[in-house]
Amino acid sequence: SSPPSPILSSPTSWSLSVPPSPSPSFALSSLSPTASVREFSSEQAEELFDSSSPASSVEEGGFLPFGHELEGDSISSFSPSSYDCFVCSSTHTRPGDLAEHMRRQHDVEQYCRETAKIAELQMERCPSCLQVFSFLTRHKVCTGPPAANPREKEDGAEVVVQFAGKEWPAGVPKPPSGMPHPNTFAAAKRLHDAVPAMAKTNWVQLLTLVLRNFADECGEDGSEQGMVSSLTALMSLSKVLEKPRGGLKGAKAARNRVMRFFEAVEERDLSSFLTEPEERKISQFEETQERLDQGAVRRATAKLKQGGYFSKATSILKSEEKFNPATVEVLAKLKEKFPEPPSEKIGRIEPPGPASPFFVMDDADFTKCLKKVFNGASGGRTGLTGDHMVPILHSAEGRAQLLRVVALIINGQLPEWMHPYFAGFRCIGLGKKVRPICIGEFILRLASKCILQMVDKDDVEKFFMAKGNRKNVFQFASAIMNGQDSLVHFVSHLMADPKKPDRVVAKIDGKNAFPSINRAAAVNDTVEAFPVLHRYLHWLYKHKAHVYNGTSAITSHTGILQGEGCSCIVFDTGVQKILVKAGNVNHDRVGFDLHILAQRDDVYLVGAPEDVRAAYNVLIKGMAELDIEVQPAKS
Repeated sequence: SSPPSPILSSPTSWSLSVPPSPSPSFALSSLSPTASVREFSSEQAEELFDSSSPASSVEEGGFLPFGHELEGDSISSFSPSSYDCFVCSSTHTRPGDLAEHMRRQHDVEQYCRETAKIAELQMERCPSCLQVFSFLTRHKVCTGPPAANPREKEDGAEVVVQFAGKEWPAGVPKPPSGMPHPNTFAAAKRLHDAVPAMAKTNWVQLLTLVLRNFADECGEDGSEQGMVSSLTALMSLSKVLEKPRGGLKGAKAARNRVMRFFEAVEERDLSSFLTEPEERKISQFEETQERLDQGAVRRATAKLKQGGYFSKATSILKSEEKFNPATVEVLAKLKEKFPEPPSEKIGRIEPPGPASPFFVMDDADFTKCLKKVFNGASGGRTGLTGDHMVPILHSAEGRAQLLRVVALIINGQLPEWMHPYFAGFRCIGLGKKVRPICIGEFILRLASKCILQMVDKDDVEKFFMAKGNRKNVFQFASAIMNGQDSLVHFVSHLMADPKKPDRVVAKIDGKNAFPSINRAAAVNDTVEAFPVLHRYLHWLYKHKAHVYNGTSAITSHTGILQGEGCSCIVFDTGVQKILVKAGNVNHDRVGFDLHILAQRDDVYLVGAPEDVRAAYNVLIKGMAELDIEVQPAKS
């Protein structure tokens, strides 16, 4: 019988125990399969295999080195026709193909400690990122310091190196072994704009299966490895819709990929769909996606015109804020937009208690929310959009499973290690000032839409439009549709009042307000005013999040993620307290005259000069307490 493969320390250090025999001759062929056989005596064979080995003394019964076989008393060396992956047992024809397979299909922790097996298969391991290559000299990606080797715990158990050389949010537990890094699911190819008609039935069946598996595994009877496989399938759905070609052939290819993915999910083997995209291709895809978003802007303005919001549509078309491509300069400016505050200012978001309400929604209300997110918005890192999810609208079973997953997210019932997969945003720089806009995954946008639907609209209006003692504080952004136009008309009306000729108007504008506001203070104020949001906001903001510009991760330490569904109401609620405080200043003065009108962080003070001055000072101090810097040039 053939002996098992050996485990050796390096590909050039062979050791062999030769059984005693009366001076036989050994046949050793060169590495070329077409070379002639060369004859060696037993002494020469011993010298060939043992002299270069660091362990020249080997007991009898030792194994032959890889690429050699024993036929009788003859040892023949040959060029292997295949190289088997020791992680998944897949077969490859060259060491380079095997190395590329292991880098793309397996995490580093699955093979980084198998030094002997790596060497045996004629590969090398990078000392920085711990990935394998057939020729390490060609690997020029790693520029940082070498990664630390796996350490050992106090009890002697090995600690597996996970996601070596890749960024992971600090403070978030790492996932179980076998779960790919979030970068694995980033889209690197253009997707179908919508699911082809001939693939819709299979696509709905696939969505239903994947969502059901994920909801079941995250329940009480789920297993850790079940969560890994079901989350992997959920995050890989966009891989099915990659568009290699158009027309009828592209539609047939999409249908076939859907069917193959369905079978892979049932067999829990998604290796063929999990090729980790190259960084260059991810960057190219996101630049292309940003250009496609310009078309989404035009479609959005057309919808506004149909709804009668002509001024808003006109302002969008006149806007000079364009999407900036993912370059080094843009990345540097974006990093400045996400400051890291001192540790004493970070604060703590209060966890939900037993009295915090859970999210419950019936199918009719969920269907209304689902229709609202089919708005042509671009996708997050995976590229999946609402247009891809439209077919599930017509499947009662599919909607039920999607609602189960949304409820798990809103109620904060997912494991903490899943946070980076759902809360990892695609970040783009908008306009000359490179304003950071975060684009989340479709399922997270749907979750925020559903939980906002549970907030009573009358409570929102009362909170933002009549909170002051004299009802003189108004936040137009959250309480009034097209509030910016209403604010302008209201200011003009107040200033044109003939009974108040001495009125003045002052404006305060925050600088980089959304990413800078004290996150804990804003979230805690929001859940106090609107308790139904508590569980969702605590899950979303309790950990630092990663936003990605191209392939570069930026850590969001504090602030609100501008573009996330609940970000506006959280920001407005966090600022409302200081607006109310400023609105009550000087209220005992005879002839008190003050109105505070706000559109997010743009605040207008209208009234008597002495009252406006006093309120202005209170607002400046309050914004500093919330870590919001005032822009003198726009105030």
